[in-house]
Amino acid sequence: MAASVTIKGVSKSYKKGVPVLLPLDLEIHAGELFFLLGPSGCGKSTLLRIIAGLLEPSEGKIFFDDTDITAVPPEKRKAAMVFQNYALWPHLTVFENVAFGLRAARLPEKEIREKVNDALKLVRMEEFASRKIPSLSGGQQQRVALARAVAVSPRVLLLDEPLSNLDAKLRDEMRMEISRVCKERSLTAIYVTHDRREALSMGDRIALLDKGVIQQIGSPVEIYRRPRNRFAAAFLGGVNFVTTAQFKGQPENKTLLVRPEMIEIVHTPKDEHCFEAEFLSGTFLGERSELKFKMNDGMILDVTASAYEDLTPGNRYTLRVSPENISVLED
Repeated sequence: MAASVTIKGVSKSYKKGVPVLLPLDLEIHAGELFFLLGPSGCGKSTLLRIIAGLLEPSEGKIFFDDTDITAVPPEKRKAAMVFQNYALWPHLTVFENVAFGLRAARLPEKEIREKVNDALKLVRMEEFASRKIPSLSGGQQQRVALARAVAVSPRVLLLDEPLSNLDAKLRDEMRMEISRVCKERSLTAIYVTHDRREALSMGDRIALLDKGVIQQIGSPVEIYRRPRNRFAAAFLGGVNFVTTAQFKGQPENKTLLVRPEMIEIVHTPKDEHCFEAEFLSGTFLGERSELKFKMNDGMILDVTASAYEDLTPGNRYTLRVSPENISVLED
């Protein structure tokens, strides 16, 4: 049965006075695919290992549903972890790797066989049960690691940058597979990554961390379209930071965010939300073009066009931004 996870006032310092995590509170719902996203050193893996029981918090408590598991050893938390380096036994078969946790729990052999076969079928690896680990590709090894975690019927599934060792094509495939497995089994999954595309494409909700502090929590659409501050805005995608004076009808003395893809190039001015800018340069990337314009006050504006635009450097063109596509930042 999937559990909710509640984090109350959890902090961590490896050295006195040098916090890795500042006290934070977090609620993760049962059955949710929840992402801890942020740059290297932000504290996301430390938080995951505290949830797993591999690290003790300096302060605070962890609850699975209403049960305080802060002092419960890792093997008794019913949390399973999928590691970046797979952590598989090379001398064992695929079947025996997946069975490892079940054998440690001393389940009957018949039940072990049923659970292993079920988990391998779930990750589409049942035909590889008798193979040894070194004969598998990176993507296949990650599927085995996922099957091993799922086989023990965890209340919480923890994933620590599980796709970072795979190439781009395999990462795309495994994103879909992990999402499918989590949804089919209604798993509570907490997934650590520094890859914004993983978090935005897979997550139900995301907690964005920086320097041991949660900067923002929300759905992928919410935190991308309405970031709270400059860090959140810049970490999640391309940015133009503009002033209130450059756009009509906006609050006074605020920093505004306009995503490059939210700026239209229009050939006939439509309304008061249009303005002129000088085209500087562009890069054609097939499915999109990345363009640079200079506004009247000298500010450089990045624009992403979804189709090829035949523009001449030095010429002025009309751009438009709808008010609903402008975000007001706290900083």
